[in-house]
Amino acid sequence: MGTDKRTHRTPLKPEWADALLAAPDKDGRPLSLRLHKAREELQQAVAAAQEAISKNPLSATVAGAAVRELGKRGQPGITVDTDGVVMLEVHYSAETRARPTDRPVRGWHSDLPSLEILRREAVALGINVEGMGRSKHLLQAAITRAKAAQPEGQPRPKRVKTAPAIGPVTVLNPATEGKVVPFAPAGDLPPDLLDEPTKH
Repeated sequence: MGTDKRTHRTPLKPEWADALLAAPDKDGRPLSLRLHKAREELQQAVAAAQEAISKNPLSATVAGAAVRELGKRGQPGITVDTDGVVMLEVHYSAETRARPTDRPVRGWHSDLPSLEILRREAVALGINVEGMGRSKHLLQAAITRAKAAQPEGQPRPKRVKTAPAIGPVTVLNPATEGKVVPFAPAGDLPPDLLDEPTKH
């Protein structure tokens, strides 16, 4: 698998560039001087060409023909690149259309029951809902599989609520001096607690 290589480019210091291009050209001039003169001439030529295109009445006609040939839509124009290449530019303007305020915004609608209802039904069927997150589709699929696996006529399992355990009660008996003792059936109470009636 290839790696994505990125390249950073920045102008080199002029003195370093001149030192690297100190070799003479065919006319005996340093290459750095020749390159500098060529860059100046190119910049002047690009500016002159851009001005000539902007004043030429045929520029709009040529630009329109070029954009139709490419099958593009937009505002065409002719320009000269910094390296001297004549380019076709197509400009696009994004139209912003306001949403009508009197039109209600319709959100995404699901035909599945609410997440709470699905979770309750899944737990009632003995399904472990951990790891399903908030996905209604996963819960509905698990419920469908659980129902399909049940034999016909088998009653649906019901969750039975258990009563809370009875905590300690205070038995009013002189022998216990108001101490808190655990509740127990009458047969399991000590004999000294059976002398007086207990209050719960």
